[in-house]
Order: sequence, then structure tokens, then C-alpha cells
Amino acid sequence: MENQNKNQLKSLKLLYVEDDEKTRQILEELLLRITDNLIVRTNGEEGLEAYKEHMPDIVISDIRMPIMNGLDMVKKIKEINKNAAIVFISAFKDPALVVKVVELDVKRFLFKPVRLKELKEILFSIAKDINAQREIVQKEIEIEQEKKLTEKILNTQNSIVLLTTKNDEIVKANNRFFEFFPFDSLDDFKKKHGCICKFFIKEDGLIKSHQDIQKIAEAGDKNQKNRAKIYDKNKNIVIFSIAAEKIMLDSKEHFVITLNDITTEEIAIEKAKELDKIKSEFFTNMSHEIRTPLNGIIGFADLLEENLGQNELKNYAHIISSSAKNLLSIIN
Repeated sequence: MENQNKNQLKSLKLLYVEDDEKTRQILEELLLRITDNLIVRTNGEEGLEAYKEHMPDIVISDIRMPIMNGLDMVKKIKEINKNAAIVFISAFKDPALVVKVVELDVKRFLFKPVRLKELKEILFSIAKDINAQREIVQKEIEIEQEKKLTEKILNTQNSIVLLTTKNDEIVKANNRFFEFFPFDSLDDFKKKHGCICKFFIKEDGLIKSHQDIQKIAEAGDKNQKNRAKIYDKNKNIVIFSIAAEKIMLDSKEHFVITLNDITTEEIAIEKAKELDKIKSEFFTNMSHEIRTPLNGIIGFADLLEENLGQNELKNYAHIISSSAKNLLSIIN
């Protein structure tokens, strides 16, 4: 544990401010044993300038010094960074002085002569707190970066992507949502509507409500036949396939809903069905029109074949009859 504390402290930058030369030399030597980043100054004015220039992690300071005392220096440092880690060192056990230190929200205070063990314990404690805070900040930065990346990915999608609560409140929507619906923001949407199901066209076989979407998520149904018809901002009817997945956020059920525009595909399918119908009707009509004369040809060919006897013409009649029958079988 001590080695871990040493490593944490060595990576930090310390500012030591002391006007007494002998005290300064002794403590400077001690501090160099526990840190590789030490800045030393002789009064509050120099200390303040050093703080502005180097932004140290920990400030160790005497209180009574010429030009600018430690209290005034720390007051100005706190204006720059209210969370600055300060350790005061003083030879004077004056209650009024302690009150002033407390007013500056400085919780670490040592009396001279300073014992190395006591100083190390305080600095290790501060280093532990600083590194823990840095880890939290770094984690927050990583979370924010991940959040921005996720939003960027979602906003490049052609599909509408929504995050909703169990009660159908939209928590998040990607850019495609606002391109499709006549709203500038989620607040704008929520002022006018409770849920997007208000825009669903009520037809049999289509998704009509948020409850229908929740059923898709509960069942893990990824069937492309989960469709909905929705009016866009221009009152055009757009057909969507809908996918939904249930997730837990802050111990509460949420739903990720994806609406994929399949209008073009659906129109193509309907056109293909219409063409098949036309083709079927065409062949039905054509087969009737062709079957009648073919039956006549077959009948006359068979009659000729029976009455021509054994000669070349009878063979021609047989060929005509066979060919006609083959054509008729294809039509049928």
C-alpha cells in the first residue's frame, strides 16, 4: 500500500512556499524524497505566480511570510481553483489563525517542526484523493466521448431511432426523427403529442400503438412484417418496418425502437403483384383465344389423317396434328 501511495505522489506536482531559509532547506530535502516534481518559492507573491505558471496539484505553505502571507496567497489561489489542495505549516499556535485557515476551507494544517511521517501521511491522503478524482474525471470523459460517438453513429442512420420509456415517453431521438416529423426538438414534440402512435394510420395488420411495439420487443420478434404506416411532415404516407428491443437503464425498462422506411420496397412489391395479375389475366385470355382455333386445327388434321390413306399427305396431316397438340399442352 505504501509503495502504491509513493507512486501516486511521485506523479503529482508540488509547490512549497517558505520564507525561512533553514526550514525551507530541510523540508525541501524531505519532499524530494517523495516527489519528482517540486517547485520551491520564498514568499506568497512568488508562490502565487508559480501557481499560475505551473498549476501544481498540492500547495504546501508557511503562513507568516513577507510581501504576501500564506493566507492571502491561498485566497487568490482559491479564486483560480476553489478545489486546490492546500497544506499550511506554521510555528504559531494562534486560535485566530486557525479560524482564518478554516474560513479558506483548508483542512490540512501542521505545526513546526514538521515530522516527516505526519507530512507523508497527509500528502499520501491528498494524492489518493487527487488520483481518485482524476480517475472519475477520466471515466466521465470516456463516457462523454462514447456518448458523442453513439450519437454520431445514430445521426448518420437513414432509419428513425428512438429511446422510449415503458410509458411511451421519448427520451432520445436521432436526427432522422426531426427530418421526418414536423418538430425542432423533443420538447417541441412533447408539448403537442404524448407519443408517435398519434401519427400511425390505423389499418388491420399494421402496428397501431406503443403497446404493439412493446409486444414486439417482449417477444424478440424481428419479423420484417412488423409494419406501420405513418404520416410525415408533408402529410405523405410512409411505410416503415419496425424493430424494438427492451433494455434496462437506471433499473427501469426502456425500449430502443428502429423505424426503417420500406416505402419504395413496398411499392415495388405491389407493382410486381399487379404485373403478375395482369400477366395471369393476359395468359388466361390468350389461352382461351388460342385454344379454340387449335382444337379446330387438331380436329381437321385428325380427320384428314384418317381419310387420306397411306400417302405423303397423310404424313403431313399427322405432323400438323402432333404439333398442334404439343402447343395445346403448353397452353394448358
